[in-house]
Parts: sequence; C-alpha cells; structure tokens
Amino acid sequence: MRHSATLCWLVFGALMLLNPATAAADSCTDLMSAQIAGATITAATDVPAGSFTSPQQVGLPPVEFDVPAFCRVQLTLAPAIVTEVWLPAAWNGNFAGWGNGGELGGIIYTLLGYGVIEGYAGVASDLGHESYSADASWALNQHGLITEFGYSATHDMTVAAKSLVQIYYGTTPGHSYFYGASAGGRQALMEAERYPTDYNGVIAVSPGQNWSNLASGMIGEELKLGGSGSSPSQLTDSQALTLNRAVIAACDALDGVRDGLITDPTRCHFDPGVLTCPDQNTALNCLSAAQVSAVRALYQPVTRSDGTVVYGGLPYGSEYEWFCSVLHDAFNFPFADSWYQNEVYSNPDWDFTTFNADVDPARAAIRLGETDNASSPDLDLFRAAGGRLLITQGQSDAIVVPQNTITYYETLLARYKDRAKTFTRLLMEPGVGHCGQGPGPDSWDPFAAMVNWVENGVAPDSIIAYRFGKNGQVNMSRPLCPWPKQPVYSGHGDINRAKSFSCRKPPE
Repeated sequence: MRHSATLCWLVFGALMLLNPATAAADSCTDLMSAQIAGATITAATDVPAGSFTSPQQVGLPPVEFDVPAFCRVQLTLAPAIVTEVWLPAAWNGNFAGWGNGGELGGIIYTLLGYGVIEGYAGVASDLGHESYSADASWALNQHGLITEFGYSATHDMTVAAKSLVQIYYGTTPGHSYFYGASAGGRQALMEAERYPTDYNGVIAVSPGQNWSNLASGMIGEELKLGGSGSSPSQLTDSQALTLNRAVIAACDALDGVRDGLITDPTRCHFDPGVLTCPDQNTALNCLSAAQVSAVRALYQPVTRSDGTVVYGGLPYGSEYEWFCSVLHDAFNFPFADSWYQNEVYSNPDWDFTTFNADVDPARAAIRLGETDNASSPDLDLFRAAGGRLLITQGQSDAIVVPQNTITYYETLLARYKDRAKTFTRLLMEPGVGHCGQGPGPDSWDPFAAMVNWVENGVAPDSIIAYRFGKNGQVNMSRPLCPWPKQPVYSGHGDINRAKSFSCRKPPE
C-alpha cells in the first residue's frame, strides 16, 4: 500500500464457533448457506481477475481498479450493518480489517482491493448507516447506531468475517491486521482498547481519537474565523497559500536545513502580522487586520477559561490545506456542527455560536465519550496479547492536528514508560497534511511495516517515505522517526535523500 496523507465502532449475538479442522467450502457460492448468528448473507460471487468497479455509495462515487480472482461475500449484520468480506483465491493465510472516515457510512473499496492484491482476506462495513463524511444527521435520536459507529460494528464485522474465513479456507487466519485513517484511525485505537485480541497489528493513521475534543476544536476554529463562511475574517485560498509561503520562508531552516519542510511546527513562531496590507484594500498577497487576528487565533489552541487545552491550534505549515479543511466551511465546521447538533444535543437547531469551551466539550465527553472517544491509555490487555500499535501523524494536518495525536501518545509513554517501545510507535511525518497535498514525503507502506514488526520482530524505528514528482520519479525521501526523535540532517549530502538524515532527538 502506498500510504498517502489523503485520507466502529457489543456483539448482537455470539457468532458460530467453528472447529479449526473444518473442511473448506467447495466453492464461493456455498457460502450462501453458511450459518453465522446475527448475519444474513445476501450474495457470494466469484469475481474473476481483471477490472472491478465499486458500487455507487452516498459520499463515495464508484472507483475502478484491477483485482486478482476472489470470492466476494456481501452480508448484513444485525440490525443493518452492510458488510463485505473479500476472500482471495491466492490467500496468504492472513486477515485484514479496514476502517472508514469522518461520519462516513460506506465501504472504502480501494482498501479491500489492496488487501486481496496482497493476498489478504479482508472485511469492511458501512458501520450501520449511509452518510457523507461530514453529515451526522443519521445519528439523531439513534443511540444504537451511535454505538455501532462508536465501536461495535467494527468488532462485529471482524468476528463475522473470521468465521467466513474459517468456513471458506478450512482454517483460521495466521495473523490479523487493522488499518484505519482519520476516523478510521479512531476505529483502530478503539479495537486495541476494547477488543484487544481481534487484531495482532493495529495501524492508526492521523487518528481522530478524542472525538469530542476534536469536534469542539473545529467549532472553535469557525468562531475564530468570524462564525461564517463569508465572514471578512475568512481568507481566500490564494491568501492561505501566500501565508503558507511566508511561514515556510520564516521557519523552514529551524531544523538545520532549508528543504521546504517544517519538521517541528512547535518551534515556529511566525507572526502573520508581517503580511498586513498597507491599506484597507485586501489583496491576494496580504491580509486585512481582521484576517491577521483570525490567523493568530487559529494557531493557538482552543482552551477553557482556566487555560486548559481542549484542542490544539492549527500547525504552522498547514495553511496549504486550509482550503479543504478550515476555510469557508469546507469540512471541519460542517462536520463538527452536525455532530454536536445530532449526537450531543439531539437538536438540529442547536446554535454553534452559543458554544462555550468551559461547558460544551465536557457535556459532549459525558454524553458520548464512552462510545466515541478512543483516548484511554489503558492498552494492558492488547499489550499482554502481543499486539502491536503503529500510529502515524502528519505534522501539517489541519483536520486532526498533530498535537492531538502527540498528547495521546504521551499518555501511553506516561503509563508504560520504557515498556511502551515493546508494542507501540508514533511516526511523525514532516510536511504531510490530511487532504493529500503538501511538500512532505507521504508515500510509504505502513501496512508492510506493521507486518514486518508482527511477523519478523522488526520494529518500525526508521521508515523511509517518498515524495514523487509528476513524472513518477522520486524527488524527495526522508526517514520517518519514532517520536520524539526527528530526522536530523547530517550536515552533508543531498538534502532530498533519506541517507543524509538520521533519527535523533533534536537539539534544544
């Protein structure tokens, strides 16, 4: 899998227990008669090698990609969790579960496709509803659906799929892996926390793990921008790019090399006031006083009145992707507003301008923290079961801000101290955002890194990531380092090649 920055959640009945020595099914269509408690199999189809086109889904248009031959099983888990299990003809003996994104109720078929290409039997579901990634209207007064989204659907699909694997191949999977990004990363952490024996390896990419604080932070961002997509405090996309260039120019060299990347945004202290327009006529290459004030506020965390941080500020260097996240109600605000209206307050007319950082985040955590927040550092059972957890996070992410992920990882380090390195790593990605753009090297394979760790005992202590040019050639490579280490330039050699860097704790 070439990872790009671009881019669940009580079982309804005990699933059928099968003897590991059970003979394999004679054919894919035989699975139509498989008896799995709580599941209705609606189709079992042999898919030949060649081009596969996914079905149209709400929020997910069809995609076409090549696949090897596999058995496609479509099933519904009680009460209405649409699920697919893909069983490759050339099975590698292992299993993969795949996550979702945002409030999305839909299957990400490209992940299932990657799995069968690599030989994995895999599963994915719609988490029990259909929706766009920023739309939580499906959850209004629907506690059961919220629980499915929060944690139960991911576990249910895993158990059902493993039963089908055993029926089809006549044996259980050797190793099981889960991959999820963004909201899928939250699913990943919830699996490790609640269901520690479901997966041997769990990969959480840019995980929105503290869901209530994340949504609260996004409401705070909107208020800082004037509370409207058309507020005079809003920046144009061109102004955001001008701001990004100025930030990079000011802070690029803080890591000892001028390479177009800000390795550690927390060391940057750029003041957007230097871009203030000389008069009241806002231009593309400068900012009005209202815009400067808003930008300064966006870089700061959302806090309670006593200074306690609710959610981190936007990282310096993320401005290039504000167009698809923060500005003009692109994603962050409609996502957070819909969650608060439909899930926290069960009131579609809730007015976000009444948001109070001293009150609303705490209410949200009380009402939904148990189902939606995957932020407990207690992974004792996962660690005892031999599980491995790999977390990755872009340093230029304007949707799941990096400090959110670092704060969670610090709770793991505080709990496990030196024992943490026996089962978990956090890899920070300089210059990588959430929407698939940016200057940083975002192409690497976290799935392969996890497999190497679980099956060969090789921990991901330095993974090489790549950035490809338009011609398909590598124009930058860089080691991804286990936090708090960072890639530090050796002082000689090509600054665009990983071999010129080593993973070290940066100088103070």
